[in-house]
Amino acid sequence: MSRALRHRRYFGMSCFQVAFLAVLTLLTFGVVLGGGYYVLSDSGLIGEPRDLLAAYIPPTATTSPESPKSPSATTTPKATEGVALPPTWTPTPTHTEVPIDPSGWLLSLDDLTAGFEEVPMEEFGFNADGLIFGGEYPLATVFSFLRSDDEFEGIFGFTILIEEPADQAAFDANLQELDLFSEDMRTDLSAEEIFDQRQLSGISGIGDASTGVTVGAKIEDVDFRLDIISFRRGAAGVFLVAIYLDEDTPVLPVQDAARTLDSHILRSLTS
Repeated sequence: MSRALRHRRYFGMSCFQVAFLAVLTLLTFGVVLGGGYYVLSDSGLIGEPRDLLAAYIPPTATTSPESPKSPSATTTPKATEGVALPPTWTPTPTHTEVPIDPSGWLLSLDDLTAGFEEVPMEEFGFNADGLIFGGEYPLATVFSFLRSDDEFEGIFGFTILIEEPADQAAFDANLQELDLFSEDMRTDLSAEEIFDQRQLSGISGIGDASTGVTVGAKIEDVDFRLDIISFRRGAAGVFLVAIYLDEDTPVLPVQDAARTLDSHILRSLTS
């Protein structure tokens, strides 16, 4: 390149200055024609696209007002500066019901007055498997106690699991027609005579639904009294019996035992 060409001037500027100005002008037009605003920095163009450039950038995804049915998920859009990326799906855990734990649906020695001891239900002539309301519901717990002193008094019972609302409603309806002192129970107890049978009082407020009966029965020529309560609390069905000599007053009324058991079940279901 000749010295004269290098020193030729246009509008008072050298050819190098003119070339530099042309490049700068092209950059400026490129930015303006793009339809956005940008700042030229050492690391490039920084700004926000508009109009023309916006047509080449995927639109920001929005979530529908209704959550997807399957699988349940929430959207978590991720974006870089000036560019919106398609949404990503983060699975949401589906709700699972907590299994019912019936292990606390029973009475213990701590719930009874002094003088009781735990004994097998067979001591009363019963097999728990034969008392499950016709075998319709699974057995949950079994318990039985007998006074260890000279006075005869016992209390025993069992609980069953009734999970379905329809079954619970059917159980409640059957309570009003249930023969608590059934023929099978009379046979198991070797009851020779039934000299009294009437509704049991003092059971209001026990369970969601309840019924009770008091029965006088002669067993091996001895007059006994059986107070029987059946009730449902939530998914728990309960059958509870207190047996003592007809001439005595029980130290632990079956109504009190039922309320204690009811409180245990309620605490278990709500914890």
